[in-house]
Amino acid sequence: MIATMMGLDPSRLRFLQKAREAGLGDFDIDKINIIGELKVLPDFKLPPLGGEAVIDNEAIQELLHGRAILRPKADPEFCTACETCIDQCPVEALSMVEDLPEVDPEICISCFCCQEICPEKAIALG
Repeated sequence: MIATMMGLDPSRLRFLQKAREAGLGDFDIDKINIIGELKVLPDFKLPPLGGEAVIDNEAIQELLHGRAILRPKADPEFCTACETCIDQCPVEALSMVEDLPEVDPEICISCFCCQEICPEKAIALG
């Protein structure tokens, strides 16, 4: 509920919407057991969330586009086909194809948990 503490409506954050759609939790304050008091931080300065500050900035748009198309890719030289990445993918975007994990780009949310969890460090972003 950090978003709420910052004075922001959590429903404006797309990643929280996607997480809720995937069944990974909810940001509805009425559905969360809060221990203590939820206080809004005074004078917290939020960046513009509607894209007003970055929509016409070509460098930022290129950076965002470059990050948005990154997908995990297994290196066959290091991958042992242990399937740890598949087991840990929160949206089940990975499947084993010819002893290598392969990502479904339509499902992948670019969280890169697979890269972090790989015991062989065989997953790179590409």
